[in-house]
Amino acid sequence: MCVAPATMAVSHKRTGAHAEPLISASTEGNVCLITANVGSIFEIPSLMGTWVDHVAAMISSQNAKFAAIHMQEVGGKKAATSKPVVKKLVRLLQAHDRMAGFTRSFGYFDTNVAADDEYTALGSIYFVHRDIDRVQRYNYVTDEYVSEAGPAVATDVETENLCPFHNKTKFFTGQFGRKRASRKGYLQTGWKLGYYEFQLVNVHLFADDSNIEAARKSPSQFSRWREAAMRFTLDRTFLGPPAADCNDGTPAPKKGKGKGGKSKEPESTDRKMTSFYFGDFNFRLALNDLVGHVTNGARARFEREKGPEQPPTRSTYFKRGTEEQVLMMQKKRFILSDPDVCIRDEKIISEFDWELGQFGNLHELPVTFSPSYPYSENVDEPRTYNTLRAPAWCDRVVMSAPALELARSGGPQYQVIGEDVCMGDHKPVCLSFQLDALAGCESSA
Repeated sequence: MCVAPATMAVSHKRTGAHAEPLISASTEGNVCLITANVGSIFEIPSLMGTWVDHVAAMISSQNAKFAAIHMQEVGGKKAATSKPVVKKLVRLLQAHDRMAGFTRSFGYFDTNVAADDEYTALGSIYFVHRDIDRVQRYNYVTDEYVSEAGPAVATDVETENLCPFHNKTKFFTGQFGRKRASRKGYLQTGWKLGYYEFQLVNVHLFADDSNIEAARKSPSQFSRWREAAMRFTLDRTFLGPPAADCNDGTPAPKKGKGKGGKSKEPESTDRKMTSFYFGDFNFRLALNDLVGHVTNGARARFEREKGPEQPPTRSTYFKRGTEEQVLMMQKKRFILSDPDVCIRDEKIISEFDWELGQFGNLHELPVTFSPSYPYSENVDEPRTYNTLRAPAWCDRVVMSAPALELARSGGPQYQVIGEDVCMGDHKPVCLSFQLDALAGCESSA
């Protein structure tokens, strides 16, 4: 496994008055950052072609010159035999007609299922357009950037843990007080495009194991584990100062809500880090608050397998005075009579989606799309949520204050991919923006 350097000052500012341009001065185009939990397309292979078509179409429609795809749950439940399928997915992306302008790609996929203490099922692949004269990758072993000359086609798909161009960490069993084994963690890469330096971190945090347990209190234990894992990730990847301390004119995000919700910052003094974190954060609506809100005034019926002091195995809420069901909840069942309420009701969006607000260093552009999870895997129901969990914005692109400034300056678009087709139980999420540096690649006098 690669070891992160002690310091890695990454800035999107110019690195020298007469630095050599890495992107042609005439180049115009966007950066495309995509996150996708891909478990479904490995478990239901017929979905893979549609998934690739719509991801490639998004990259093409954004006129992207650099595209990053962060994947979680690579291999799905069939991870032990997934390595050939991973290579097939990579080939489909590389050979797609909408990706014809990309002449170099670099991929890092964790497929070493046998390494229980290291396996994360994470995969990241990066595409570089022919218009970019040279790209540089950060080597975490030698602590330096390495130039990748073009324009010849060069494909680098790594499936081993020894590749020096990424830094991968798994959250180990027992860490943060969570005793159940998982394959969650993060995968970090560093890049230079033109005069811009930035890091991209693929993140997968813990899910809610039980709706019943998640609804007991707010914040839930699952939320606390996610918070601890994200703080660990931020501390290890050198995030900058709280946004309120940055003189970039951007406001700090709202503080965490719910009982005990706090805003804390990683201990770091590097104010120049341009960091994008995108993955499946598993951030959920505060279920205790959500249930109370949607069942306000409803009559409750609880079923327990053991004594009355034990948590219920099934909770059902009815409109008072009727047998019309409002909500039925079990460990892995969450059936709302009106699931679209999570989209229509602004109170739910503004008050119950608060997990990101616990991190004063992290920013997100305004979310205008529907919750990215949990969608039906039935191809005839592309806009229908399944009945396992409450809808939530699990898949996100968040960033440090300098990264937010960079994205905002480039006319950003933040959206889901494949809104009208089945993409699996997660809709991929994409942030695209233009690098103003493309005009700034001319050497200054």
